[in-house]
Parts: sequence; structure tokens; C-alpha cells
Amino acid sequence: MPMNTGQALSWKGRMGSALTVLEATDPGDNAAELLAVDVLAIEFKVTNGHPSTFASTPSAVPGQPRVKATYPNELNIEIPLNAVITVEFSQEMDHATIIAANFLYSEGQPSFTYGMGGAYTAFTSVIAAENEGGRTVATLTKAGGLVAGKGYMLRVLVDCLNMDGLPLVEQFDMIDTFNTIAA
Repeated sequence: MPMNTGQALSWKGRMGSALTVLEATDPGDNAAELLAVDVLAIEFKVTNGHPSTFASTPSAVPGQPRVKATYPNELNIEIPLNAVITVEFSQEMDHATIIAANFLYSEGQPSFTYGMGGAYTAFTSVIAAENEGGRTVATLTKAGGLVAGKGYMLRVLVDCLNMDGLPLVEQFDMIDTFNTIAA
């Protein structure tokens, strides 16, 4: 479809596929084999008809951890100001690398667009990092707590390492905000 480059246009997005894990067992119920399917994520940006720029994440090294979930997660609204912020990893992580400097947030108006918030700032502290059930959950605090009527995005740096010393497969960035309750 032709694009009218006379109109202001700025569009960007992400697409990717989730990691797929298949388990196969033989009829004798012997040891299971796991097969992980390679993951591909693509970021793209189009501005006023100029060529798109593409960047794909490198293929995962077997065993690299991922951010599995956050709370609050993207698109949550009316989050209480005393909400506990957590990041769950897909594997047990080395606690020496689960430090505030590796967990950042951006604060802006509610529902701001990826890249349109304020600068990223490190959380004040990681108040807990618990390993359980093959995963780690980090609990974070922000100086002064969450602010009423604001939108937040989280970023987790690849400097978080698993117990084997492998970094996150990629930096984790929310692409939509979670929003706190209005004042």
C-alpha cells in the first residue's frame, strides 16, 4: 500500500514469538527430552516513508534466562501507590546480579508510548530475591513510592545472570505502561 509521505507519520512496533518447549517421552515413561524452538523478535520503525530499520535479537543460547512476568504488568490500570513491584525470571538467578542497578523504570503520563516516557532510573533497592520452583522473583522498591496518576514502564538489563553465569537472552522492556490510580 503506497504511503503519503506528506502526512506526518511515525509508527513503530515489535513482533516476536514465544519460546516453545516440547516434551517427548517414550511409552516406557523413561527420561523426557526437551526441545526448545528458536525465538525471534524483531523491532521496526517507519517514519515519514523512510526505509524501515530492522534489528533482530540474537538466537538464544541454550539455557539463557528470560523475564517471565512482571507485576504490575503492561496495561494494568489503577495500580495502588503501595503496590509491590516484582519481576519473575524463567530460571533461578544469581542473587549477586539481582541488584537495583539492573532494574530500571520510566515514569510519565498515563499510557505513554514506548520511548516517550522520561529517562530510565534505577530502582532504589531490591528488597527480596527468592529462588523457588526453578525460578527467581525479585521484589523492587522505588524512592518515594509510586506517584498517583502516572504511567510506568519497566526495563531489566541483561546483566542479570542465571546460576550458570548466562545473561538474559535480551534486555526486557515493557512496550506499554501500567498506570497508577489518579490523585
